[in-house]
Amino acid sequence: MNIIIFWYFDRVRAAFEYKSKSNAADLKIELQTQYFDVLTEHQRKTDALWHDMKKHISLMKSLLNDGHQDITSEYIHKLETEMSDKIKIIRTEYPVLSALLTEQKQRAKKADIPFDIHVRLGSELKIEPVDLCVILGNLFDNALDACSLLPPEANKNISTSIGQRNNAVAIVFENTYMPTTKPRIRSGKHGLGLKNVRQAISKYNGQMVISEENNIFKASIVFP
Repeated sequence: MNIIIFWYFDRVRAAFEYKSKSNAADLKIELQTQYFDVLTEHQRKTDALWHDMKKHISLMKSLLNDGHQDITSEYIHKLETEMSDKIKIIRTEYPVLSALLTEQKQRAKKADIPFDIHVRLGSELKIEPVDLCVILGNLFDNALDACSLLPPEANKNISTSIGQRNNAVAIVFENTYMPTTKPRIRSGKHGLGLKNVRQAISKYNGQMVISEENNIFKASIVFP
């Protein structure tokens, strides 16, 4: 399961380097097809998990009836750990965007960084999902790098909100950071990443405002 998903996520990253609109459209179709395959496999794994859950519940009942509360508690803890390690699929109206957000959620979890995602998009979107991936992908990479530079005891958090009202789309992306690490974050590939974000936004006459306050980097993007 993990091999299939991460192979697919590698294909999503390729969308960031598309050369033309036609190439992006072809890639989007291919990614959507593969994403549906991932969802099918994920559903199969979920069905298998619930099938096994019946056996787990039966075993725990037997342990409790025999007075083994400590063993039952340990067994429940192991089940919770196993279930929390399962990949959670982020679902939106757009499979390419769903795949990207799912990958980002998994990467943040692996880095032990909370990542809050709120998406409300309609079925009609004037922005190509691949362009949304360029924007969110670069902002997330910068955010993950910024959080990784924070000391272990620091508050680490990444969040994104994507909303739509009629044809207008708004994106708010936030992450914690330390001002002393900012020069490292903005150099090299990070500067190029923000440049790619601005280019994608300009295609739709959108605007981006960046603010930095109380150790929080915030990018507010509006597409009219």
